[in-house]
Amino acid sequence: MTFWVVCGLLVLTALAFVLPPLVRHEPRSTVRVRSLEDANAAVYRDQLVNMRTDLRDGVMTAEEFLQAREELEQRLTADLSVDSGKWGDRSPIPYYWLALTLALTIPIAAVFLYMALGTPP
Repeated sequence: MTFWVVCGLLVLTALAFVLPPLVRHEPRSTVRVRSLEDANAAVYRDQLVNMRTDLRDGVMTAEEFLQAREELEQRLTADLSVDSGKWGDRSPIPYYWLALTLALTIPIAAVFLYMALGTPP
């Protein structure tokens, strides 16, 4: 009997580490959106600096620079609009089902594995 109490406590400890991140209500994705947008903007800023250097050094003409800058602006606008929709509107509801499934599956799987592979008293 003591063995099963210890097993139950170990399973509860495992669930205590697995379940809380799945049922959080705080919007963690907002931080990710901001840093992703900042990273994309930084990359495009570096490309614009390189293009200005190429223009100054005579590697590209003014017409080529204007065309390349317009393409760069279009890519940046497309990236920012796609990325903000990608991470910003996530709902935590599907994670409740995952948390419930794990809360039921982990103990049941532990008992079945012990019965199949272990030596029950």
